[in-house]
Amino acid sequence: MKLRIKYMYEEGTGTATVEKVLTSGDISSVLTQAEYSQQVHSYYRDKLEEYVATVKKVEDLKTTLETKMADLQETQTEYDAQKDELNTTITEKSSEIANLDVKIDAAVKKAAEEEAKRKAAEAAKKAAEEAAKKNNSSSSSSNRNNSSNSSSSSSSSSSSSSGSSSSSSSSSSSSSSSSSSSSSNSSSSSSSPSYSADKGSIIVNAAYSQIGVPYVWGGSTPGVGLDCSGLVQYCYRQAGISIPRTSGDILAAGTIVNDPQPGDICWTPGHVAIYIGGGQMIEAQQTGVPVKVSSVRVTYYVRY
Repeated sequence: MKLRIKYMYEEGTGTATVEKVLTSGDISSVLTQAEYSQQVHSYYRDKLEEYVATVKKVEDLKTTLETKMADLQETQTEYDAQKDELNTTITEKSSEIANLDVKIDAAVKKAAEEEAKRKAAEAAKKAAEEAAKKNNSSSSSSNRNNSSNSSSSSSSSSSSSSGSSSSSSSSSSSSSSSSSSSSSNSSSSSSSPSYSADKGSIIVNAAYSQIGVPYVWGGSTPGVGLDCSGLVQYCYRQAGISIPRTSGDILAAGTIVNDPQPGDICWTPGHVAIYIGGGQMIEAQQTGVPVKVSSVRVTYYVRY
């Protein structure tokens, strides 16, 4: 269409048509030429309108495409934002899962510790009952010896008043009874060991040297990690005293005393600590709590 208009302008086609109409020989030719010109003009006008409509349609399509492109870009931006948010959520959930795994492991470990303490408490209770029976048996034996001593003493007095022969016999009986009483006292003394202030001081100083050391279940390495019995065993080893590893065995092998002194062992079911005097003790209590000084919690005081 552009080329056609350009051609008509350059060649003067429009004026030529008028000239042809005016120079026609007769009216019939004029009418024919006028009709032809009218048809040509109508054709070109229709094509021009069609061209304008086409241009407008193309512009509308372009506008529509640009709008859709903008929508797509906005959608892409939203998608990228959602993707970043999803990645952040995945990272957070992964961290939560990791923390949950740590908590589960800690719970399993704590359950194992509680089970071990329960078993130790049962063993300690059994050991305490056996020790009590043993003490009762020793007490009964001592009472029998004292009764025997009283009987022998009465017999001695009676025999002394009856004559020298009886006095000699009584003296022999009294000597025998005295020997028996001495043997009984010696046995009682061996079941209640005497307190050594020097060893007690060594034990207490060793306990103080471990304050701040982390609690480690089953730990027995000084300065690195200790549990309750590991601490007590280490302190006694510094004083040259060998004691069992578990709290139940510590009670069973030691002697229960009622006059606690620094260096004695504070015993409760499943737990032991070093008595330092003044109602205080040094202990490795539990996971997360380092070795520290605490107020005494005790069922028995045990001495070696």
